[in-house]
Amino acid sequence: MEFFDWMGIPSFFIEYYLDTTGPITEIVAALIRAQIITLCVAAGLYVIGVVFCGLGLNTLAKNAGIKHRWMGFLPFLNTYYIGKVAGEVMFFGKKTNRLGLFAMIAEILYVGLNIFSLVLSFALTNANFYEPFTNAESGITTWRFDTALMPSEMRWMATASTVVDIVNYVYFVVVLLIMWMLYLGFFRKYYARSPFLMSFLCTILPFRGFVIFAVRNNAPVDYNEYMRRRMEAVAAQQRQYGYGPYDPYGPTTPPQQPGGQGSAGQSPFSDFGEEPSSDGASTPSGNSDDDPFSDF
Repeated sequence: MEFFDWMGIPSFFIEYYLDTTGPITEIVAALIRAQIITLCVAAGLYVIGVVFCGLGLNTLAKNAGIKHRWMGFLPFLNTYYIGKVAGEVMFFGKKTNRLGLFAMIAEILYVGLNIFSLVLSFALTNANFYEPFTNAESGITTWRFDTALMPSEMRWMATASTVVDIVNYVYFVVVLLIMWMLYLGFFRKYYARSPFLMSFLCTILPFRGFVIFAVRNNAPVDYNEYMRRRMEAVAAQQRQYGYGPYDPYGPTTPPQQPGGQGSAGQSPFSDFGEEPSSDGASTPSGNSDDDPFSDF
């Protein structure tokens, strides 16, 4: 999915500097070159992202005792494997360990739509399908696409291109929603301090591989317990500075010592260290089964 997100970056600069004046044959040739350059640049960036994603998932899975780490290096399967590493996540108010599977299927369909759209785009980029058009107000002559100039057996492509673009825009929102929930569940476990920011970088921006690589050494945490400890710390700080008797957890909050630490002198977040233990292991997430496709 990130491949098509990466395409937007070179495409923006190429189209901005693309010269659309002159003979239509030269313009079409320039458009085709621009499309090929865009594909090559996007492919290079995508491969780099896949490698970083695989390295990050490999480390997280190794620390959690999850098998079949090779899946993290393969397109589509790496999306499925993110779900395996994340474990149970919330999906429309219900816990599931199959969100990675749903996300992988949604991603495959999305990529299929975009590939079909690319094929149609190349097929329709033909100098014979354009005619000169002069603007009555400005007097400037440009070129416009005319389906009447196409062979009758190819005219369905113009209609199909429009339909696919519309379907793609609508389906893109669905894919974003599924991916957002997947990443949110993943980063609540491996970056509880700011899961929304990390999910944004992976869903809206094509930085999934680099973000997952950045958190590869973090130990898994219980997000709800992490937030409970965080609220306890805030409530204790309020009491320390005399902001009021408000305590969301009532008498169960442990007494505080000077400096805002607990009665044992420990940080309220000591259980949520982001580094694995000295031997590089942590509690398995429950996905260490031998069958990598047990969700099926």
